[in-house]
Amino acid sequence: MRTEDTSQLERVIRELYCQKPVRVYEAGVECPARVIQFSEGHIHLEHHGPPDPRRNLLLDHNEHVMLLECRLIERINSDQEKIRPIRLHIRKKTRQQPRVNLSDEHANTGHIHVRDLMPISAVTASFAMVNDRRDRILEVYTNAIQERLHASVVQENNAGEGTVNTGIVLRKSARLDHRMRPMQQHHKAIYAPQRFEEGSWQHEHTHTFIPYADYRLLRTYDDISGAFLSEISTPLWFKNRIIIGYVRAIATVKLEYAQYEFLRTMTLRLASDLQKHDCMPENPATCVVLDVSKSGLGIVHPAARIVKSFMPGENTLLDLYRDREHMHTFTATIRNVRAAAGGAHRVGLEFNQVNADQHEFLEQIIAIAHPVGNSAGQTGSERAPASETDSDAHTDQPNDSISNGQ
Repeated sequence: MRTEDTSQLERVIRELYCQKPVRVYEAGVECPARVIQFSEGHIHLEHHGPPDPRRNLLLDHNEHVMLLECRLIERINSDQEKIRPIRLHIRKKTRQQPRVNLSDEHANTGHIHVRDLMPISAVTASFAMVNDRRDRILEVYTNAIQERLHASVVQENNAGEGTVNTGIVLRKSARLDHRMRPMQQHHKAIYAPQRFEEGSWQHEHTHTFIPYADYRLLRTYDDISGAFLSEISTPLWFKNRIIIGYVRAIATVKLEYAQYEFLRTMTLRLASDLQKHDCMPENPATCVVLDVSKSGLGIVHPAARIVKSFMPGENTLLDLYRDREHMHTFTATIRNVRAAAGGAHRVGLEFNQVNADQHEFLEQIIAIAHPVGNSAGQTGSERAPASETDSDAHTDQPNDSISNGQ
């Protein structure tokens, strides 16, 4: 499929290219990139590839590969440029990446493994449970934030006027509320200097926060009184991947960027304290990685009781280790679970939204071993034989194995 329709291109760019990891593609070589902004028909792109008058942007979505042809408009600096979209190509995704079999004695040193495997639903459900230790920590932070922000607002207003309300909201189900949704989608905080004036959002830190268009939509579901002029909401992250809540401040006067910085710092400290006092879910079980590609991996899980609770299609969270010092957290979808010898199970998972750093990390792991297909004379564009875990696979852990730190 191919389209040059302007309205279709704009919709795809705003809804997909601005939200998901993209790659610059040229002459068979891919380079991670990031769409910073789309405005006035131009894409503000960040990447580390060489200058070129044309750009092809790749994106994976729902078993399809999208290629957006663009033309260079302006080179902003060595890493950023403005480009104009020309046409979009869409095709069904086929596996063309070579498989790396880490079971081979020459490839697997034993350092590559997965830990903290857990369903995302188990992470959010853990915060719905009663936990007095966690609630005491939240109360301390709520009071401290309210006191400091109130003093700051009074000090900045000559007449000493201004009301500020603060609060901490935890996510207690798989559903995202209307504030968490855009923060998770953009992986950014909310800073609304003036909630009802788009022009006030155009400042030097604009790209740090969700766009005004998303905030305007958020307001249609909002219960905040119109008397409150300004808002700051900073996301509380679990492993910097899953939003588990947020710290919010609303005020009848303008909240400054320095007050956002204070709230962000307090949110990071809160996450650290919750982790330190065992109030975050964890699962220290270790699973051996059997095979890996840039789109997924396969592991062997020794606990049959745990694996039986896995559901195909379930979204999971896991830490992939290259060695004890190098680790990245991935989200992945369970694709298959198969019984193996000795009561163990082989589990296959597919990565979701691999970012530039994770892409580089996977390339480093793949470099440890040769692609399985190469021994049979295959090239990278040919499909290598699938392992028992379906080589683009992953693994994961059950709700009842999650420690809730109570």
